[in-house]
Amino acid sequence: MTRQHESNEDDYVWRSKIVDEVSALVLKIIRSPPIPVRRRPRRSLDLAGFACLLMGISLSMMLCGSVTFFIGFVLMPWILVLVMLLYFVGVVSSISTICRSIF
Repeated sequence: MTRQHESNEDDYVWRSKIVDEVSALVLKIIRSPPIPVRRRPRRSLDLAGFACLLMGISLSMMLCGSVTFFIGFVLMPWILVLVMLLYFVGVVSSISTICRSIF
């Protein structure tokens, strides 16, 4: 056998060992029993906790609303300019069509 052929066989054996080990690990993970989950006793939500929850919700809504307002505030001039440009192009096109039909 040549060296190239021996190298290919060694490479094949090495790869097959890796595949065997990975598949053995996967099967071990699949067959292992599920980990028991501790359940905490359910506590009732007191008034202060409920107030904090509502404060968090309102704060997140205010922040999202502020970001949305800022994006709209920044983009509105661009939209107005685009609308005015398209309106101007429409007027020029109409005038050009009228001039062509007259002359």
